[in-house]
Amino acid sequence: MAKKAKENNTKKEIKPTLTKEEKKVLKMQQKNEKAALIFQKKANKTAPIQVGTKKEITAPEIDENGEPIKKGLFKRKHSDKSKKTNWKLAFREFPVKMAKEVTRIRWTSKGSLGRKFLITILFIIAFAIFYLVLDLVLNHLLTVARII
Repeated sequence: MAKKAKENNTKKEIKPTLTKEEKKVLKMQQKNEKAALIFQKKANKTAPIQVGTKKEITAPEIDENGEPIKKGLFKRKHSDKSKKTNWKLAFREFPVKMAKEVTRIRWTSKGSLGRKFLITILFIIAFAIFYLVLDLVLNHLLTVARII
């Protein structure tokens, strides 16, 4: 039994020690791999039929450091402007989209509206009283100082 334990200890792999930069690079590679997997999963889940213009799904561009390239305002390609929308299809789909949006609206209850209205009125009254007191105090100070 003692021999097996010694054999197991000798068989363990010794991990090489890495510097901070090497660890950082390794972490970045792992993050990029995870991001690529997530992107591929999302690309596979998207529906092949789209209303209006069709956009091609492309992988994000990666620079030499392994980070995605951020496109600036003036570096963007204007290819989207050249594509035309299918107005007939969009016109036919419009009522369906509007019906979906109307069903998503959550109307507030009567009690909730009443509470909000009461809070608003109380704040208006509180600020009116504050400005009235401020006006009276400033008026009194200015008359004492004989500016008015």
